[in-house]
Amino acid sequence: MTRDTTEGLLSPSTKALTIGLVMVVTLIAFEALAVQTSLPVAEKHLGDLSIYGWTFSGFTLATLIGIACIGQLSEKLGTYRPMLIGIILFGVGLALAGSAGSMPVLVVARIIQGVGGGAINAVGYYSVARAYGDEIRPKMMATLTSAWILPSLIGPYLAGYIAQTFSWRYTFLGVLPVAIVTAFVVLPALSKVDRDRLPSTHLAHERTSNNFQSTPRPDLETVVLISPNSHQLIWSPLFLFVGVAAVLVGSSAKNLFGMAAISGVGIVVVGLALRWLLPPGVLGKSPGLLGALLVKFLTFLSFIGVEALLPYTLVAIRHKSPSYAGLVLTVSALSWAGAAWFQTRYLAKYGYRISVSLGLALIALGDLGVAALLSNSVPTEVAFLAWLIAGVGIGFAYPTTALAGIQACSQSSPASGISAMQICEVIGGALAAGLGGSALSWTTYLRDGPRPALLANDILGILAALTCSFVAFMLPSVTTSSSADANYPGVDR
Repeated sequence: MTRDTTEGLLSPSTKALTIGLVMVVTLIAFEALAVQTSLPVAEKHLGDLSIYGWTFSGFTLATLIGIACIGQLSEKLGTYRPMLIGIILFGVGLALAGSAGSMPVLVVARIIQGVGGGAINAVGYYSVARAYGDEIRPKMMATLTSAWILPSLIGPYLAGYIAQTFSWRYTFLGVLPVAIVTAFVVLPALSKVDRDRLPSTHLAHERTSNNFQSTPRPDLETVVLISPNSHQLIWSPLFLFVGVAAVLVGSSAKNLFGMAAISGVGIVVVGLALRWLLPPGVLGKSPGLLGALLVKFLTFLSFIGVEALLPYTLVAIRHKSPSYAGLVLTVSALSWAGAAWFQTRYLAKYGYRISVSLGLALIALGDLGVAALLSNSVPTEVAFLAWLIAGVGIGFAYPTTALAGIQACSQSSPASGISAMQICEVIGGALAAGLGGSALSWTTYLRDGPRPALLANDILGILAALTCSFVAFMLPSVTTSSSADANYPGVDR
């Protein structure tokens, strides 16, 4: 039975679900964005700087596994049980991370968190498609997107303050009670959605008869934006995880043969995974989409890679507090949001290429400022200016690339293009942080201290941004009204 499209988000029938979904998305956002300011303190206590980058890469890659392996169960089992599995995994990851006695345990905990977080996100968006009417569904999607704003603004500072005042462990353990309360709010609401929407056993049997007309339900792939082939949907994210892991492990190998062999195998496995994940022929149908995919990948490589290690630079190298690093990230979040608003209203008329190229140039300038922080003669206040500039850059480039990709494949399959772009985001973000961690492992091996590795990571970000500013000219040259109005979940941070 379909919800009344005239109901609001907080009407009696949807109030509990709306509140519960906003709570779970906020939790995921906090763990994805905020804890990076507490992780330098964790590394100081746990050691193993060589795998520090995996605390970010593992979480990012694992979200895709959660989306595919658990999220797709919503089609068969309803939303209650997959959400329960996701929350349990997320909670286990929180508890394990908060009690970790070594860095490898913390990395495993972050991977478990990522699997649970990916499942929660997928089931959450799927439940929106099932439980809300056509008129209020866009409002709910916007509400869930907005649930990332508060964690990005106050989360890094709050996590840093907790880490320096109490313990870094509380940035994980302190979230666990909130996760439990959230489960008690959202799970009963999802159970009610399943009772309203899922057919009973005898009705399910009658579905096969010609006399039974079931209420159409959205396919999961339209919500999580992943290829619909079921066995590939399960195995390809696992292959992608293993392949990227092999590339990162290979880049940390201390001899040329090991580096080439392990990384080579990883590249082959990633290629196989992408062949399954990317819809068939998606690149050949639109040359402009190839540009959008490359821009997505390089943008995340240039921005996320530097941002992941920026708190470490400020805390471990320049001896600032974790809350200080959190304020730097907050400034970036604000400039990101402001630049995205400005770009939509004032830069869009100049076309995609100008907006993206300008944005990438600003990211390169921000990365250069972060690299300068490695010199003790440079005031640490430069971090605020540098990452404000980088935030403006990502605000210009990120949503514009999404819209350009949608326009490029608008005549074939927009959903396929969005799926491909999200996959490139995952790979770019995971490799960005992981390669920085690999550089740190080399520094540990050579006993040169972390500064050379951090400098190499910043230089990689600069080169990726500059390269991307030229790749941007592969994008469609002009905007269209249809693409400008496109609804792409995730355009806003």
